[in-house]
Amino acid sequence: MQKTDEVAPEPYLSHKVLFFSGLLTFGLLDGLTAAMMINEKGVLAEANPFLREIVISYGSLSFLLFKVATCFMLFSIPLLIQHFSKESMFWTINGFYGVFTIAGIIAATNNWIFMKMNDPFIDPKLAIGVTFLMLVIVVKLGDIVDYKQNHASRPVHSRITDVEWEKMKQEMGYPD
Repeated sequence: MQKTDEVAPEPYLSHKVLFFSGLLTFGLLDGLTAAMMINEKGVLAEANPFLREIVISYGSLSFLLFKVATCFMLFSIPLLIQHFSKESMFWTINGFYGVFTIAGIIAATNNWIFMKMNDPFIDPKLAIGVTFLMLVIVVKLGDIVDYKQNHASRPVHSRITDVEWEKMKQEMGYPD
């Protein structure tokens, strides 16, 4: 819980840039190329059965809006965690957004190649697996770097002094 006189840290510019680049590539660009692919090749061209059902039930525009809205909510989670965290998560958040930016470019390219050549460049299951693996690795590495940066500049001190500890022992009736 933050003190009332403290101001919550403003998200870094890199967080904002990577947030919107991830939203544009993973949400909009991938969604747009997927909608174009579905319109050209049919609904079975979409590998995700849940997203196929959205296209069948509500249409391509709803599919695209759902994809962008879901990405917006997913990408907001690290910023919310950072807002309530007492320590910086700079590299963890940048890595998270960076992975989704790259994954969006790969997915959009894969959709486009499948639409033009009838054969995906990368199997969608492999692309999803690699994305999750990259996400785990990059977030863990970011966490390690952030931890080292957050704790490198702080000297390690006990929160209470020896005098306070002796006073507390006497108040609690600890034997000497």
